[in-house]
Amino acid sequence: MASSTSNLTIEIDGEGDIYIQTFEYANKRPHTITLIRVSSQVLRENSDFFNAHLEEFGKDGPLGIHHISTPALTFWLRIFHGCVDEDEIPNLSMADFERAIGIGQEYEFKLSQMSVWFSIWLGS
Repeated sequence: MASSTSNLTIEIDGEGDIYIQTFEYANKRPHTITLIRVSSQVLRENSDFFNAHLEEFGKDGPLGIHHISTPALTFWLRIFHGCVDEDEIPNLSMADFERAIGIGQEYEFKLSQMSVWFSIWLGS
């Protein structure tokens, strides 16, 4: 039985100068590959991890991230770029927020950036 891979593109910053390529897996094979366009400057300002990575390796080619929740990462990237749709927040589950927090810790994101959106999700 052949499996298919979905390829998606998300533009968070239409003038962005770098792409993040995420790979989500099912049965040890990529089932969704997403290319996300962002601003490297915004990424640097909001992540010590990505700042160090870009300092060492530059912006050539997409930054590949394997075994990640693309919706949770995309949520962070939208927060950083100031383009979160508040109408989408009530649709996020607690698991989505847990994944986003884990990603935030792993990639050294500024967790304080999420507090406003978490309050909106709680209905505060």
